[in-house]
Amino acid sequence: MTGEEKAVWLSNVYGEIALQDIEGRRIAFATLNDDYRIANTVGFSDVDTGLVMQTAPSIEVRCELAVGSSQATDAELAAAAVGAWNFLESGNYTVQPGTLLPDFVQQTALKELKDITVEHGVLREPTWFPQGTPNYSEPGRVTLMLELVLLTNDEYVIASERGIDKLDTRLRRRRTDVGDLRRDRDAD
Repeated sequence: MTGEEKAVWLSNVYGEIALQDIEGRRIAFATLNDDYRIANTVGFSDVDTGLVMQTAPSIEVRCELAVGSSQATDAELAAAAVGAWNFLESGNYTVQPGTLLPDFVQQTALKELKDITVEHGVLREPTWFPQGTPNYSEPGRVTLMLELVLLTNDEYVIASERGIDKLDTRLRRRRTDVGDLRRDRDAD
């Protein structure tokens, strides 16, 4: 996919998007459900993380990263998206649902926010799309979208010790707004 094809794909997914270059990274901004803002990478799919389809190993799996919130500013969302791009590109991480990003915030521009309560990250399939995770297929490659969810330390401990499914259950039961970067830190 060329850069323009990536932007067209994202506009087909979200509708109207606004593109910005931030710290040398292209980010698309979109609004869902009136006030839920999304920042989505446009080009992270150029990073080869070595993933291939299990059923067809000749097909590469790539992704674009998205983060959303009804409370965070576009600058905060962009910092998270650009931070995830840099973090994953420079580290030895598998870019797939369930990948934990320890101490993510401290390694990004988000660390400058004094009142932020999230510290870590996890990648998952986006929950915003009732029809399922958007993907783009082309010969030899499929590109998926992954959501970056920022976690408090307590949430991270649950994910790392008990698994992502247990974390999802906890978040759902507590009706946690994962887009709230300043949510309460509470231990169970």
